[in-house]
Amino acid sequence: ELTKGTGENANIFTFDGNLVVNAAGNDRNKFKFLLQKDWGPYSLHATVENELITSAEFFTDHVSDDYKWTIADDKQGRYIIKVDVLNETIEATYNPDNSTSNEALNSDFKVFATGGKLVAQSDSELQNTIEVFALDGRKVAAKTFTGNTEISLPNGIYTIRLNNGNQHQVTKKVSIVK
Repeated sequence: ELTKGTGENANIFTFDGNLVVNAAGNDRNKFKFLLQKDWGPYSLHATVENELITSAEFFTDHVSDDYKWTIADDKQGRYIIKVDVLNETIEATYNPDNSTSNEALNSDFKVFATGGKLVAQSDSELQNTIEVFALDGRKVAAKTFTGNTEISLPNGIYTIRLNNGNQHQVTKKVSIVK
C-alpha cells in the first residue's frame, strides 16, 4: 500500500512493508505498483525489465512495457520505497534488521468496521495513534488512544495508519458501510 505525503511532499508516496519472493508463478520475484487514477486502473513500472528495486531511480507508467522490478532471493524483508510522481523517481531502501516489526505491530492491533464506525483495538498498554485517510489522500480523522477506540465515519473505503508508542507503523484498509 502506498501512503500519500502531505504539504510539500504531497507528490511523494511511500510503501513501508515486507516484500517476499512468491513461491510459484512466472513472476515469482517481480512486482509493479497497481493504482487507481481517475476511477481507472493505473500502474507504475520499472524502466527496464527485471531491474532490482534497490538500484532503480526512475519509473514509467507505460503499460505497453509491462516491466517489473525484482527483489533478490536473499533480500526478502522490509523495504521502504518512495515514489515521487512529479519527478517520476523511485528510491528503495532494504531494512533487514527490522523486517518483522510490522508483523509484531499487526498482531497488536485489530481494526474493523461495525455499525458505521471504525473500531481499533490494541492489546498494548502503550499510547497509540490512529490516522484515517480518504482514498484521495485527505486525512479525515486522527486520534490518540490506549486500549480501544471508535471513530464514526460516512460510507467509504479508508486507509488506516496505526502507530504504537515504539514508533512502529502499520497501514490497513477498511470499508465503512451503514
